[in-house]
Amino acid sequence: MSLGRPTFKGTEMRLDFIERAPKNCPYTGEMFSISLLAYEIYGDLIGAKKIRIMEPMNDKLIKYYMSHGGFKLVGSKKGNPHYLVRDL
Repeated sequence: MSLGRPTFKGTEMRLDFIERAPKNCPYTGEMFSISLLAYEIYGDLIGAKKIRIMEPMNDKLIKYYMSHGGFKLVGSKKGNPHYLVRDL
């Protein structure tokens, strides 16, 4: 399951959270890529220019997300805003 939406101006997509798939799911390990693809397509359809991953929980997730195509960290862990962003 994942949840996200366009920003209020519609210029960016935001992925607010994504849950890990159960280990017995045939798509385990691919859920982030599948969700990211869906958000990219939707963002393209509405004319968004960027995608954000909001408030990643820890350094391991930050590294994982950054390994998927050029995400950059914005803000610090203790300050707001704290998200990863990249161009669509």
